[in-house]
Amino acid sequence: MNGNTSETGLTFVSDSLQNGDAVTCTLTSNAACTTQQTAISGAITPEIMPVVTPVVYISTPTTSVGAGQTVIFTAATMNAGANPQYQWFKNGVAVGENSQAYSDSILVNNDSITCLLTTDVSCASTPQVVSNSIVMAVLTGANRPEPETGISVFPVPAYDYIAIQANTLVAHDITVTLTDTRGTVIDRTVLHQGSTIAWFDTRRLYPGEYILTFRDTTGMWSRKVQIAE
Repeated sequence: MNGNTSETGLTFVSDSLQNGDAVTCTLTSNAACTTQQTAISGAITPEIMPVVTPVVYISTPTTSVGAGQTVIFTAATMNAGANPQYQWFKNGVAVGENSQAYSDSILVNNDSITCLLTTDVSCASTPQVVSNSIVMAVLTGANRPEPETGISVFPVPAYDYIAIQANTLVAHDITVTLTDTRGTVIDRTVLHQGSTIAWFDTRRLYPGEYILTFRDTTGMWSRKVQIAE
């Protein structure tokens, strides 16, 4: 290496190569009829890549939003490679697509968003890193409380059904949407003007956390619900 004898044998192994090092091989023949006893190979100059640490940081324009407002989260990276992979999480549950940005319109208060970055850099100190966490403050409706009628959701947790009941007759229709934590719409119902109750059949749903989003003429608000086995 660099004109100096490093070792003999058919292979050469080193963990101390640096940029600019030149590796050659000198063959010494013991054949009787050779024109010359030694032959020198061409030089190989390896490119030494430094070990790097991937980094991912996520941000959003504001962490305080109204219920139903679409929020876009963006990932900024270092040492991510040419084809990095992104996995977004909401409250520890995988959401979104393999994209540097994630949008969500069914956030509820205290939802936590993170992003897992998988790098394709060959000399990364670790192939995966997790971003910072963003905890959202979600205000009900157009920054207003729930309707004065007062709406109860029961049972808690739910089993075969979810009932939505107002303690007085509602003044106008309230549309209620049931979604899972990925944002997939499961069902919709309407608490009709002049009524006090609506419900969802949940017997075919998997146990876990779901979101109820209420919408009327004055805005939107959301609640988390739990469905048990």
